[in-house]
Amino acid sequence: MRINSFLICTLIIFVFSTPIFAFEGNEKSEIDILKNILSTSHDFNELLSHKANNKSVKADGAVGRNKKKFTEVSTQRDSLWLLRRAIIEGDRNKVEYVIRAMEYAFKYQEKAGNFKNSLGIKRKRASSADSFFLQAYGNIYLLIEASDFRAEFLPRLKRLTPKLKKALKWLDKNKHNLYKMDKKAPNRLAFNGLAFLLNGYILGNNSYVETGERFFSEVMKMQAKEGIFLEKGGYDSSYQAVVNYNLTRALFYLQNEKLKLKISKSLKLGTEWELSRIEDSGRVKAEGNKRTGLKQEKFLGKFKDINYPEVALSLYYWGAVHNDNKVLNIADKVVGYAVRHYKSNR
Repeated sequence: MRINSFLICTLIIFVFSTPIFAFEGNEKSEIDILKNILSTSHDFNELLSHKANNKSVKADGAVGRNKKKFTEVSTQRDSLWLLRRAIIEGDRNKVEYVIRAMEYAFKYQEKAGNFKNSLGIKRKRASSADSFFLQAYGNIYLLIEASDFRAEFLPRLKRLTPKLKKALKWLDKNKHNLYKMDKKAPNRLAFNGLAFLLNGYILGNNSYVETGERFFSEVMKMQAKEGIFLEKGGYDSSYQAVVNYNLTRALFYLQNEKLKLKISKSLKLGTEWELSRIEDSGRVKAEGNKRTGLKQEKFLGKFKDINYPEVALSLYYWGAVHNDNKVLNIADKVVGYAVRHYKSNR
């Protein structure tokens, strides 16, 4: 049977010119989405206040449990949520506190490039906490660089560059140890990927960028065909959202087009599975979760709950990039449920 050659050519052109969930064509940046998010959800900023409010950072820059005394550097990462509020609200005072949080963290850097901790954790094992902080630092730096706050605040971050170089040199030295510690937790592998990728771009170091890309390749190997990212061998609707959130953040900055396409396909499947776990009320189902929502694990003495801000933001990012109103509406429902949930548990 002869096949119409014109039809084949047309199909080939369509397939290869149509973006398959990659951030192509009418691209949207992370900062543009944040600036416009209130036009999508008036309640999102209220949900963000659960993660970051005016008391989140002390005047000296300490965040969370570091407010009483410095414990370890990863706690400083929550200032990224405060920066998102600052961008949404156009509030320079909040940005000032975010910068202080970054400066505070680097005061506790040791000569080798790692960060001190008062928890008795050995330096190599604590490299995971270093990575958690550094991924947030990289995201904060790039958001400020792209923001209206650039002229006032970016020079202060640039002054930290020598310290950042030392930190990445230390992290790179321990990258195999990081993988060994985190190989059963794709959300943590993705955080490691961001630490290398984002700061690799900031420092102009292709080796770090490539290390970050390899971490993301490992994340995708841990995805089942249903779209689930297997956390410690099972599914978890909260950590699934954290992986989706991290993959989306990578896509905003990633320059490797081949890897972007792979991550986009993976993220599509991951988002579809997460949507299947969300009820009409906006509640995220915890039933069957491996790690959260059913009193399976504790963090700082509290049972781990669903990370509603990460669920909501991952959906807003996906919906905004792909002009998917259905997903944006579901994100609104998640926000509404989460705001009610947090109010009722105060």
